[in-house]
Amino acid sequence: MKIKGFTGMVFWGLAASILMVGNVIAAEVLLEDVVEKNIKVEEVFEKVTDNIVVLFDASGSMAQPYKDTGMAKVEIAKKLLKDRGALPDLGYNAGLYTFTPWETYYEMQPYDEAKVAAAIDQLPTTDLATRATPLGQGIQNLGPILDGVSGKTTAFIFSDGTYTFRPRINPVDAARELAQKHDVTYYLISSAQTDKQNKLLNDIAAINQGSRVVSFDTFLANPDYYTGALYVVKTNEITEEIIKQKVVGFSLRDIQFDFDKADVRPEYMDEMEALAKFLEEHPNATGLVQGFTDSTGPEEYNLSLSLRRVESVRDYLAQNFNLDPGRLVLQWYGPANPVASNDTREGRAQNRRVEVDISMPGM
Repeated sequence: MKIKGFTGMVFWGLAASILMVGNVIAAEVLLEDVVEKNIKVEEVFEKVTDNIVVLFDASGSMAQPYKDTGMAKVEIAKKLLKDRGALPDLGYNAGLYTFTPWETYYEMQPYDEAKVAAAIDQLPTTDLATRATPLGQGIQNLGPILDGVSGKTTAFIFSDGTYTFRPRINPVDAARELAQKHDVTYYLISSAQTDKQNKLLNDIAAINQGSRVVSFDTFLANPDYYTGALYVVKTNEITEEIIKQKVVGFSLRDIQFDFDKADVRPEYMDEMEALAKFLEEHPNATGLVQGFTDSTGPEEYNLSLSLRRVESVRDYLAQNFNLDPGRLVLQWYGPANPVASNDTREGRAQNRRVEVDISMPGM
């Protein structure tokens, strides 16, 4: 748990004010230099998965230079994994493996940051050209590993969408069979270059609603794709003293939705306009949009519904304010992380929501 400065509640105009929905604060511009109160935020991390698996590609395609960095993709990928290794202590299990060929670097066990970092250091970076890529067998090999753990699993798979067919195991079939036996979501970190390669990865991602394909460049540039797959953050505000600080971001909380609907309701138009104005005036700011549902109905349907809700918020901003949708990272969790009891009508209404957090570069 950590505490950091939460810097303000100021909107557009001469006086500081807060947009409200009923008695709930709906949106806040987080400011320095113009705020009247210093509000600290106590962050509470809530995990959305129990087990983390990384299937690492150490084949010839990963030996290619990455842009003008002077480093190969495999070296960049190793650095990315190490840089994002500082996770909150939420009781994760973790495993690190290559499938080119299959080799264990960190056997599935409780997550230990130092030991995982040491395992990442051991991932191969040379003599990659001769390595086969039996992706299907690698995914199939996860079966016995997941038999030994419980709960949800997030599998990060680095792949260019190519694979060898020896043994004759199709990656899509292997991924589907694994998902039928275990609660597993696939995050496919793609360096694919052809339509055929992209199709393979998209076919795996289509197995369930929580899975997705993220390009290597995008995954590298935006840490929310990694951390958002592992946990969400709850915040408690603590007021201290009057100070003046600078703009650090924007928070739009509790955009609520009607039952089984994904349309943004008219009463949130002012908040959406304030969010759009902030993004227009801060062109380097980026955001995380998180969608949730109540617990009514099947989880797979609720995952799809929460996806449609975050897409609705993104599309509203893009269509009405000409904002680049690529500035917003979408995460959807279905009924996970409720803010109220699902046993009451009022509680379910509060849980049918989207939350938006905008951050400034370097914050």
